[in-house]
Amino acid sequence: MRKELLYQKSPELTENLRGAEVKISSHALERFIERWKPLDRFDEIPSSLEEWQGKLRLVIGDAKEIRLDPVKRVIRRINNKYSDARYFYNKPYGLRFVCVEEDGSLVVKTVERPRRRDYRALD
Repeated sequence: MRKELLYQKSPELTENLRGAEVKISSHALERFIERWKPLDRFDEIPSSLEEWQGKLRLVIGDAKEIRLDPVKRVIRRINNKYSDARYFYNKPYGLRFVCVEEDGSLVVKTVERPRRRDYRALD
């Protein structure tokens, strides 16, 4: 039996966020700068705020939408004043992006580094 989503998801955003209209909060950019690590020696560290924003857009563009464990999802909804969020995960970088829908576009609210696998990919 397949469970229904608690929110309406936009069909164009189910695969990834590449090309989608995504806004980035200042908090999300700060968390990204704190948590991002280069994958290899060719992955250059950005030197300006504009380069960091570009790097964030590149990394989130390759993130796939995931669904949190049901218990975690309920706890997060309660802690966030019952507002729902969408979660996107970039596996190579190990970063999870918490997004909310506002005025027809997604807003990245924060960037996390999950401690363990408490999510699954959307099918």
